[in-house]
Amino acid sequence: MELKEVKTEYRMQEMQKAIQARTESGLTISECCQKNNISKGSYYYWLRKIRNRVVEKINSKNEIIEVPIIQQNSSDRNMMPIKIKYKEMELEIPCGIKTEDIIAILRAVKSC
Repeated sequence: MELKEVKTEYRMQEMQKAIQARTESGLTISECCQKNNISKGSYYYWLRKIRNRVVEKINSKNEIIEVPIIQQNSSDRNMMPIKIKYKEMELEIPCGIKTEDIIAILRAVKSC
């Protein structure tokens, strides 16, 4: 592994920790970013990269794995729904849906 890949991996792990800590703290994204001197753009960039990595793992294994859902504060609820493309289908899952329901939906789609 090259130095650049090691740095990226380390940064991704650090951002995963920061995102998880924000979720557990109950702070809004804006409050967390301000407190930790991170731009909101950087926060969302890393969140997208982390989510994309999970999707890559799912695609490479061709199986359904549980992904922890980050709870949103009321001020963050204007986020876009989750969009999942699988084969020729596209699912749009609203924010706030229960993890068990998402897993059930994905299992049903996979059996098609």
